[in-house]
Amino acid sequence: MLFWPAQNPAQYFMELSLYIDRNNKVSLIRCLLVVCTVLGLMQSAAAKEICLKNRIDGEEFHGDLLSFTGTQWNLDTKYGRMQLNIDRFCVCGDCKASGPIPDKIVEIKKQLRLRQSPKKELRIAGSNTMGAEIVPNLIEQLLKEKDGKTPKVDSENQDTRVIEGDEYIVHIEAKGSSTGFQALQEDTSELAMSSRPIKAEEIAALEKAGVSGMRNPGREVVLALDGVVPIVAKNNKLKTISLLELKQIFSGSIVNWSELGLDEGLISVHARNAVSGTFDTFKTLVLETHGLDLVKSAKRYASDSELARAVSQDPNAIGFVAVGALSKVQSDIRALKLKGACGIVQKPDIFNIKTEDYVLSRRLLLYSTTSNRIGLTRQFIDFALLDEAQRYIVDAGFISQSVKVLDNNTHIQRLRDIQARAETPEIAQIAEKVNGFLLDAKRLSITFRFNTRAKKLDNKSLEDVTRLARYIQTSAPQSKLLLVGFADGVGSFSSNMILSQQRAEQAEILMRENGIPAENITTIGLGELLPTFCNTTEIGRARNRRVEVWLR
Repeated sequence: MLFWPAQNPAQYFMELSLYIDRNNKVSLIRCLLVVCTVLGLMQSAAAKEICLKNRIDGEEFHGDLLSFTGTQWNLDTKYGRMQLNIDRFCVCGDCKASGPIPDKIVEIKKQLRLRQSPKKELRIAGSNTMGAEIVPNLIEQLLKEKDGKTPKVDSENQDTRVIEGDEYIVHIEAKGSSTGFQALQEDTSELAMSSRPIKAEEIAALEKAGVSGMRNPGREVVLALDGVVPIVAKNNKLKTISLLELKQIFSGSIVNWSELGLDEGLISVHARNAVSGTFDTFKTLVLETHGLDLVKSAKRYASDSELARAVSQDPNAIGFVAVGALSKVQSDIRALKLKGACGIVQKPDIFNIKTEDYVLSRRLLLYSTTSNRIGLTRQFIDFALLDEAQRYIVDAGFISQSVKVLDNNTHIQRLRDIQARAETPEIAQIAEKVNGFLLDAKRLSITFRFNTRAKKLDNKSLEDVTRLARYIQTSAPQSKLLLVGFADGVGSFSSNMILSQQRAEQAEILMRENGIPAENITTIGLGELLPTFCNTTEIGRARNRRVEVWLR
């Protein structure tokens, strides 16, 4: 998206012309028509005042020109900020120029803006889960390390902050994950914070604005981990709930606690607001799997802390929050364990969220419009992924990506579960061998994940390969690495054994490329043995497609 410079517009269009397809004469002519119109406008109005006319009904709008994207005028008017499409609005007195500028040159805009500002800027928008503490904490620490002193922080409210150092100034606007992608589309931000993956329609909107490849590793970065946790008040007797019961309560088909075997009482449903990534995650993983909508009587909240506080004061209430909110009001609420139809029960503890075995775990992500990040954008992401910086994520109440070892009691119980779930003598024999193979090993929290039936690691796992290699080389250089592959329950037992072995071998290749000798790596595929959650649901199957990391 093109930024309209406050000074030297001729230089701007000179640089732009370098990117225009020289053979596309029609587009070039259209571009020049628009350029001439705007250049004339800029010369005649120093304050960038502009009048735009509706081509259909003739209505005129007056205001200051903030930016021009090639397809859209962005104005500051007496009615507030307005975005007017070039196909419907033209410059008053000259409605002949039309058609889009062919290329949206994001990098030109960024460089021009940096040259105009006395300080280099970084603008971040999106998730209030991330923007409340995690990202501001990391930015403050980065600027403190760069300048040797604490940066100035100006916070108008919980949603908006300005953090200013000697050389850099960072603007953070945290109003929900969807607003981050809108900011990228409008080119009012370099980074989007999101507590859920980017949606197909958001990718399409960005592609229309000239930015493609938003799911590429360089543009999608996992900053931290989190979990969406169902909660009730401390004096509520409920301790465990199934995904089915969650669906029924939050869609309104279960309305009384007596339907769950508890005392009579109307259930009060609490949920985050529509722009929240926390709500998006809950909606995607719980409600939309059965095509359900949130019950209309649900009370909505802009933040986890507000929701948790309301639930803590009502014994008939139920809600959900990010796991980071638990530490702030933990004495007044109870996090519910999740149970599946197959009998597996999960609790939202740190290890289960680190491994992403917890069925409602999620990733806190950063998205940028270019994989070739420059300046403070690159410095911030590089800093945030350092092991030393991850502690600031923990300070904010969330889950870092630092490596953790599974406690021994849980480890032994998991191995017993393999044998307990053996359905045939063949599986029982395999389970016995697995017990012998892993009994003296320790599972690490890093777990490589894959897409459906695929052998290619996802973006987080590609980062985890480097993280694991660094951990082994610095903390366990003499250890043997065991890569244990798993599959979901789709397909035959034998085909899943093969697929899980292939996944483990794919991880092995990447570990060798990162400096771990082949003789120190052993791979094994266990198919659908030891599921982390029930294979009867897609969300459970997704959690079961993995490669666990063990050290001996």
